[in-house]
Amino acid sequence: MRGWVGVPLLLRSEAIGCLTLDSRQVGAYDHINIPLLQTFANEAAVAIHNAQLLAQVEQLAIVDPLTGLYNRRYFMEIGQREFRRARRQALPLSIVVADIDNFRVWNDEYGHLLGDRLLRVLSEGMRGVVREADILARTGGDEFAVLLPQTSLAEAVELAERLSRAAKESLVVIPAKTAITLSFGLADIEGECSGFEDLYRRAEKALLNTGKTSVNRISLWDITMEEKGV
Repeated sequence: MRGWVGVPLLLRSEAIGCLTLDSRQVGAYDHINIPLLQTFANEAAVAIHNAQLLAQVEQLAIVDPLTGLYNRRYFMEIGQREFRRARRQALPLSIVVADIDNFRVWNDEYGHLLGDRLLRVLSEGMRGVVREADILARTGGDEFAVLLPQTSLAEAVELAERLSRAAKESLVVIPAKTAITLSFGLADIEGECSGFEDLYRRAEKALLNTGKTSVNRISLWDITMEEKGV
């Protein structure tokens, strides 16, 4: 490099970066080139800023603002895609749905601010447990879901157990004496499963089957839940 010129990327008089040109030729650039380069740099700064704004809007559309996990809308969207792929390639697919036991009691006793902190801490603990390929989302107030591509129901049970341990460890950073436990509903793609919505509904039925008074339980969906109208 024997010739060099650089100008700032200016957006509303604020520098957000730098644009440079290099050359193998000595004296390739002089002061005559700078105004044209600066005009291009200003246009580039606006384009970069607009791209950043678009990325932020797209991120807000798929992420839960409190926990940073995927939201329910995106979870359902990507779930349908994964369901079609699993059917097409004859791959296993499982789902884990979880909610925090007695979360309403927690909020009543410690307040909603600490309740929000619990959701954030718990979400971070879950994020450290799931695999990179798994899709973790907050699907409701205190309800979470994990979609597990290429995962059997037995492997999903193992994940639920790890998530349960992560929940209990959340007490280390939460100043509260009340135990933190989760209940889980699990289902997989096997059998007469008509679509992702059906798979998700099965997991929710299994979660309801844990019972209103039971805590820290893992329930697997089976056909008898349909027959009992659970």
